[in-house]
Amino acid sequence: MPNSSIQRKALQMLRAVLSLSFVLQALLPVGAVTTYASSVTSAAFSGGAGTVSVGGTLYAKNGGALTVTLTTKHVGEEKACFSSSLGE
Repeated sequence: MPNSSIQRKALQMLRAVLSLSFVLQALLPVGAVTTYASSVTSAAFSGGAGTVSVGGTLYAKNGGALTVTLTTKHVGEEKACFSSSLGE
């Protein structure tokens, strides 16, 4: 029967693909690079002209600019790694 031969070949191909996927799932994590996330230790907002502080919260008026500075800790080192001005 030609139909059963085609089904057998298709089943063999499916088995081969599934077997390969199981092997790759086992081997690929070995080659993966470990990454470490940084933890934010502090965040500070500052602003000049066009900003106002109300109850400890800094707001920017229309056209004002805010600056945010994040201090992070990564692999035992503490350093400021991000500072950006927003607005204007």
